[in-house]
Amino acid sequence: MKELLEHILQDNKRAETVVSSLRRFFVKGSGEFMPIDFSELVRDAYRILLPEARLRQVSLQLEIEPYLWVRADQNQLQMVVLNLINNAMDALESLSIEKNIFIQLSQKEKNVVLEVKDNGLGLSEGQAAIIFELFSTSKEKGMGIGLWLSRAIMDSHEGSIKYLKGSANDTIFQISLPVYGHLKLLM
Repeated sequence: MKELLEHILQDNKRAETVVSSLRRFFVKGSGEFMPIDFSELVRDAYRILLPEARLRQVSLQLEIEPYLWVRADQNQLQMVVLNLINNAMDALESLSIEKNIFIQLSQKEKNVVLEVKDNGLGLSEGQAAIIFELFSTSKEKGMGIGLWLSRAIMDSHEGSIKYLKGSANDTIFQISLPVYGHLKLLM
């Protein structure tokens, strides 16, 4: 019971931090940008969502290169990562197949690239064309804000977010951010 209450408290603190960060984003159009280890942020998101994935009988698989630094607002970027993984779990919700989400973080040239891939039913061409529009959703209980907000955040970070059609019906969302400045010199 104590452990459950600690998780609830941590979730409440995290939600408060995210709401404050988003409020700054909408009011000022910015955030608290600083160098962050994106690898560690993705690992934290994994740890946060692992209990939910287990409840939903979803296998989360990680492939993360260590020490991938970007300049970002940590709370905003974490919200994007959590949103992508949650969306992938939602896409698998009603399926009776083995449910897999593969999360890959790597450096590609001068960018750090995160891909979240699920083995769900994929998106139709019509859905894919409007997936990042405000209030566009394929979920019964969705509001259509998550991917729109994720794109706005990625734009403010001089990054990108894309939907990619994988093999078979795999759905892949990819975000890309420039490698933090001092690491570019090592390439």
